[in-house]
Amino acid sequence: MVANEKLAEWPELAKLTAEEICAHPAWRIICEWRDEPCVMRRATMKPRDIAALSIRLNGKECFFGIPDREAFPDLHELWAVKRDLPANLLLALVEKECGEMFQILENALKAQVALVSLDSPEKRIACEAFEIVAMDGSVHARFVLEMLPEVLAEFGRLRHLDQAHASIRSLEKPMQAMYAEFRLPEDDVACLAAGDYLLLPELEVSKGEWIERIEDDELVRVVAPRASGIKFSEFADGVMPELPSPSSVEMMVGARLFARGRMDVLGIVPAFVVEEVA
Repeated sequence: MVANEKLAEWPELAKLTAEEICAHPAWRIICEWRDEPCVMRRATMKPRDIAALSIRLNGKECFFGIPDREAFPDLHELWAVKRDLPANLLLALVEKECGEMFQILENALKAQVALVSLDSPEKRIACEAFEIVAMDGSVHARFVLEMLPEVLAEFGRLRHLDQAHASIRSLEKPMQAMYAEFRLPEDDVACLAAGDYLLLPELEVSKGEWIERIEDDELVRVVAPRASGIKFSEFADGVMPELPSPSSVEMMVGARLFARGRMDVLGIVPAFVVEEVA
């Protein structure tokens, strides 16, 4: 199962909006900076002193701002006098030194990025801040970006939530232990009464499984009476906890509770002992 399929199976995550996904602490986009693996993530602070630019994303103009970074040496050297530089010179410096950052943006947004002109720095207020971070935690670059609907739609995908992040791995959802699933004629089910033994030879070859929901069908299931909290880490790692001991159990016919009882052995065959018909 691929990452976003696992994430989509988690109730708290599947209902998130694009805005909520982008704001999630586990949000990141895997990328490369000068052939080295890195991630793009939300920055905790929005830079004030920026080179304010207008870029074009697949034909739509968008505000983009970059603060001073030593990763852009020529731009860094002239940063203090950038407002005095001719616009064409400043744009040429940005285009020459910030190509790697624009490439990351193109890959993340699946859009062509083109530098258009200088823009008003005040527009940064309505933008979001991001940073490009190396695997050792050092920051390569930062930028602010206008969150056009197209940007939000692409950034707000479940696959951009890091499954390894503590906020994801600690999530829990209820799942129920199912010990047996079988067909039984309706007349046989109707005849069951307190004290009856229902033989379950299939339990000799099956240890049961965890299920998320009981389907409203015609199957008979023997399940634990209460759901258990399963962590995302257990689900994602494929290391599910052991099923609880099937001492006190319930018999469901489809989604309807039919009987409560316990597990026992009749001879050598596992059996469901009916204690109460619901």
